[in-house]
Amino acid sequence: MCASVQKGDTGPEDLARRDGLGFAQGEYCSFYYHHDDQNIGRALRERGYYERSLLVRVVSHIARHDPDARGKHFVDVGANIGTTCITALTQFSFTAGIAVEPVDENFQLLELNRRHNGLESRLTLVHAAASRANGTLMVRLSEKNPGAHRVLERPSEKIAPDAMREVPAVTLDRVLEEAQVQPERVGLVWMDTQGHEGRVLEGAAGVCAARVPLCLEFWPKRLRKSGGVAGLIGTLARHYTHFADMGGDVRHKIPSEPLAELDTLSERYASRHTEIVVLNASPGQV
Repeated sequence: MCASVQKGDTGPEDLARRDGLGFAQGEYCSFYYHHDDQNIGRALRERGYYERSLLVRVVSHIARHDPDARGKHFVDVGANIGTTCITALTQFSFTAGIAVEPVDENFQLLELNRRHNGLESRLTLVHAAASRANGTLMVRLSEKNPGAHRVLERPSEKIAPDAMREVPAVTLDRVLEEAQVQPERVGLVWMDTQGHEGRVLEGAAGVCAARVPLCLEFWPKRLRKSGGVAGLIGTLARHYTHFADMGGDVRHKIPSEPLAELDTLSERYASRHTEIVVLNASPGQV
């Protein structure tokens, strides 16, 4: 359960109003959020959680292949304000977590939400963008959606300077090394990087070699701006055997499909996106 405000302290709603933030109390955890956020913030305001049903589907699917996954680490790449990783630790019993987020405003709320939910000892925060190399890169800032900032492969003169920001970049392998977490101890890598997923995996050789289950946003239109769909599929095919479309019919058990069929999925989602789980499955697990 969430950390509670001590007697005599200002309540979280009062603190949120003072700082121009929103605050949502959920069943398992609670979140401060950007008050003008009409995506994650609106969901938190209306329901107290964000994409929890997706997390339920993903964790349930992975448990069919690795019943011990929830006793391992949860790695959240593009963590935003922490709604996914904090829910994973408080509701789904992952042992510990690592959250990677590059944008200052989001990272500050990620820190606040970690502290408010009493997860300082279980959730490691990394203030950077995960990518294929260590260094720096440029992020394009979204005016309307704090969850839609995205890495620019090639900064464009058409983008106003104040709509871009240089941020530190780090490989996922380096993140795990510095956190002293072996890839085999990771139960799930959750990735939402607005089309940069292929580049993240290029810097995650250890994760892929260990066949760590992945949940990633699959957005062909955005992927084409960061190495392409073929590049992503090629990286995955060297280590994984199957994927499952989490955006499919949730009334039935979601099937795992051969990774070779991912090309077909890219045609289905030509102008939109979904989330997919990628894993290494034996014939009896499919």
